Amino acid sequence: MRQLTGIALVAILAGGLIGMERASMNDPKAVRLLEDAVNAPMMQDYTAQATSFANYGDRVLQTEAIVYNARGGRRRIEYLLGSLAGVIAGRCGPGRNWRYDPISRSIEVSAVRQRSRASRGDPNGDPCLRMLMENCRMHIVKSTQVAGRSATEIFLQPKGAGGSRTLWIDNETGVILHSEERNSEGELVTATVYRSIVYGKTAPPDRFFPIAPSGPPVRWRPEDDFAFKADQPEEIHRAIGLPLREPAYIPEGFVREGYYLYKCPGCSLKTAVTRYVNGLDSLTVIQAPEGCGAHLDKSPMDFGMGKALYARHGTSNFWVLGELPDGDLKRVRDSLGSP
Repeated sequence: MRQLTGIALVAILAGGLIGMERASMNDPKAVRLLEDAVNAPMMQDYTAQATSFANYGDRVLQTEAIVYNARGGRRRIEYLLGSLAGVIAGRCGPGRNWRYDPISRSIEVSAVRQRSRASRGDPNGDPCLRMLMENCRMHIVKSTQVAGRSATEIFLQPKGAGGSRTLWIDNETGVILHSEERNSEGELVTATVYRSIVYGKTAPPDRFFPIAPSGPPVRWRPEDDFAFKADQPEEIHRAIGLPLREPAYIPEGFVREGYYLYKCPGCSLKTAVTRYVNGLDSLTVIQAPEGCGAHLDKSPMDFGMGKALYARHGTSNFWVLGELPDGDLKRVRDSLGSP
């Protein structure tokens, strides 16, 4: 559900601000710091102690973690406490993510779309930063200290509907030391903070690869176990055997990111997913066949980081998920018309 890949700490573990002065719509210094943050994971070796929080409506997850970052896009996160204790997540380099789950004794490996690094002084060179500049207002709040480092606090707010972000960026390295995410009602739903960070120190090279822990056999789950991205909607239509529907109304700033095919974990039926992004938030439309709806909740759901609304058209069940105000999400749902 999250965008800002590579510049929000939410990506590495995975409101109302009183009295702050508003600068220009896109403060040039804020843009420059965000550009540094986009490039920082590729440029820095470090080890950090982190605390993270996530609100899923009736569930609140809080955990401690050790984060290892290595130049070239490699990352390893070891979760130490809470419900995620024992989970290890990693990136072997641009394009490959993995996650070890000690409960299921499985390692999930997935491909991710590579992003180009921003060219210094040319935010238009990076698609993520360009989308942020087009769809968000960003400005500097204040200078501060995080994990013993001099940092700058930046606030990002969509021009249209959606949630906001606050980032605390290391002035020297561009590393995001603290991030907070609020929903469209201004409620804090995720936060990650580095309590300490040591630059020039990271894990040995082999620890960034998905190596099975010792003990009972571990199941390896490749990407096609749970997702397939299609270039054209016709591919998804043929796979699910249903006419693919898209909403006629999409909030300002959102663009279609892609079409996906998922297997429902409850019934293994093939399900279509259409995803829209604005650089900061995402909007997802799930279309499932008639049989899939028997075991899924059809009531409106609030999972802290977003909301979900249900609809039925013909023999298809639909869920619309997004970090949007109730009225906007309902308008998207109600605009699901003819295929």
